[in-house]
Amino acid sequence: MAQIFKSIPIQYYILVISDWTEFHLKEGGKWSNIKREYIRGKGTAIEEEVLSDKRIRLAKHDYDETPVEVRINCTLNIFEEYRDSDIIYLTEKGDIKSTTVRIIVEGKEITSPLENDRNDPRNERNPREFPVPVARHLPTSKLRKIFRWMKRQWTLHDKIIIFIIGTILTIITILVAKGVL
Repeated sequence: MAQIFKSIPIQYYILVISDWTEFHLKEGGKWSNIKREYIRGKGTAIEEEVLSDKRIRLAKHDYDETPVEVRINCTLNIFEEYRDSDIIYLTEKGDIKSTTVRIIVEGKEITSPLENDRNDPRNERNPREFPVPVARHLPTSKLRKIFRWMKRQWTLHDKIIIFIIGTILTIITILVAKGVL
């Protein structure tokens, strides 16, 4: 059994225009606590829906091109051996139109949309893999957020004051070292 390196809350927005699609977590982890919510196309007849720890499948009637968008809220459990590599996602779909997946962590899209619009006559599943670095999935640490905030907030006035305080402290340190203070 693979060791879990990190578990993070994540959202996947899956837009299905093809008549069926499968979205796989091919390598790097597994999903848990999966919940599906329709964003658009709720009235469209979904003939089959599968939500598992490695696969999400949505199938409509044959040749149905009605757009259906779902939001998947879940936990992504990243395996230890993938901590410095990529999570590999795989989309498969029918021969018509496309499937697009957006990946959201902490309210931010972590990569460009994963779009599969292939129509490969040699493979009816039209597979397309998408490697996404594990580092992009990891939430920004609070310390990094603070440093980013501090970096943005310093004005020229603030920098001058910090320089003056630093200079005064340096002078005091030198005077103490020489025994003057």
